[in-house]
Amino acid sequence: MKKILSFVLVALLSLSSAAVFVGCGGKTQGEKVDPNKTQLYVGVYDGALGTEWLYEYKKEYEALHPDVQIWPDEKKNEYSDGQLISTIKNSRQDVYFLSANNYSAFVDKGLLLDITDCVTEKVYDEKMNLVGESGTKSIEDLMYADFKDIYRVNEKYYGLPNWISPSGIIYDNDLFEENGYTVPETYEAFKDLWDVMVSDHIIPFSFSSFDYILLSALSNVWASYEGKANYELNNTYSGYDTGLKMDITPQKAYLLQGQEGKRAALTFARDLASNNAYTTQGTKNGQLNADAQNDFVGSVMNPSQNRVAMFLESSYWECEAKDTINAVGNLAKDPEMMYGKRDFRYMPFPKFEGTDGVKDSTNTKTTVFCSNTSSMVCVNAATTKADLAKDFVQFVHDRQNLAIYTQYTSCIRPFNYEMTEDELAKCTPFGRSIYETVHDPDVELTYDRTINKTTQAGGEEFMWDWKFKTDSPTVTRSPFLAFYQNKTATVDSYVEGMKRIWSESNWLNNYLK
Repeated sequence: MKKILSFVLVALLSLSSAAVFVGCGGKTQGEKVDPNKTQLYVGVYDGALGTEWLYEYKKEYEALHPDVQIWPDEKKNEYSDGQLISTIKNSRQDVYFLSANNYSAFVDKGLLLDITDCVTEKVYDEKMNLVGESGTKSIEDLMYADFKDIYRVNEKYYGLPNWISPSGIIYDNDLFEENGYTVPETYEAFKDLWDVMVSDHIIPFSFSSFDYILLSALSNVWASYEGKANYELNNTYSGYDTGLKMDITPQKAYLLQGQEGKRAALTFARDLASNNAYTTQGTKNGQLNADAQNDFVGSVMNPSQNRVAMFLESSYWECEAKDTINAVGNLAKDPEMMYGKRDFRYMPFPKFEGTDGVKDSTNTKTTVFCSNTSSMVCVNAATTKADLAKDFVQFVHDRQNLAIYTQYTSCIRPFNYEMTEDELAKCTPFGRSIYETVHDPDVELTYDRTINKTTQAGGEEFMWDWKFKTDSPTVTRSPFLAFYQNKTATVDSYVEGMKRIWSESNWLNNYLK
């Protein structure tokens, strides 16, 4: 059965990958350029979230504008920073939906169109419905406040945030209900649940060994403990830390390594690594992203492996794993196991109360860390169709189109939009749980934002190192793997190693310049 399942998954994933590269227009293969219409070329990063939502936009926009032809250009590597920043001037794409790019680098080189008028024009009503001249709100008005500081450069906008992805724990609610498990409220109850699962022949966790996935999951623990204001001091290096009880300045930023939320996250990593039965990592030397997804989704059909209850990832995972989920459903010949039917849900991290070695959290909010905040929507400065491009940008930020994005991707566009019950019914159970988490009034969202000079100068590698880089037991920034490979390592030894790397002298001499 395991070999059959693997074969089916590989075959389906291979077919899916091949489809991306057929023809210059991807899914527009067979469609011809209409010489009687104006073509708007839309570059879209074809990765985890797919592009189905863009084809919905294409259909609706062309219905409203019969003289326009929206032409999606679906690519992946070509839209990475390293390639796009050198090719965009000579590219045909007018508008871009990108995944992870250095916004400031594109702005500094003058590669993006100034779209300030598009972003500030009041063409929406209070609920973000596009209504035109009678509007009272703009894209800027309805954008999450955290992102205005990032995308507004010298009082001008050259882009907009594309999507955010809550990171942390995804759980199989079908499995929870079958076994009578409840979502724990405290970390101690959470750990007890792992042992109950193991006694029930269930593996609590699956996750990838990739740094950015593990570190995002641990950042969620860290942020959940600290709360939004304290956590984001690691982005701004300016403000009062209520846990450390001190003012933070760029010169004193190294002291943020002492935040108790880091100790909480390291405790979680140590506890996960303490028992091979807690994770699918226990029998493997590292795990690729696709392998971890397959374990979580496919264990229900794999008699040689215990069921997997939870998965550490970000909310894009389900859309990315669509083919895998459907492969399992087809193998089971059960329509209730197909994509959109299985009941996966998001779990905010439980509170730390009564945990040895970690002070009780005083954060009264439910804080959720979001990844993928460097994704962006922008217009090519070299476009010859600036007005049309900006009109399309306003169109895709209509409330209904923002809802379509969430329906197809289970991710959130960082704007204040609400979905109707009918729209939510079109989401997967997981997508709905993400939407409901984000819109819970007791939930606050936090992010990694590169808005200080030190982080910008250090680039992405600095951001990842800043989280948990240590020299104990070896120089590493991946706590789980450090504890997994050295079962005698302790949280205290790991913290001491971070203090040595992020000492005052190292910080002032090597980082703060």
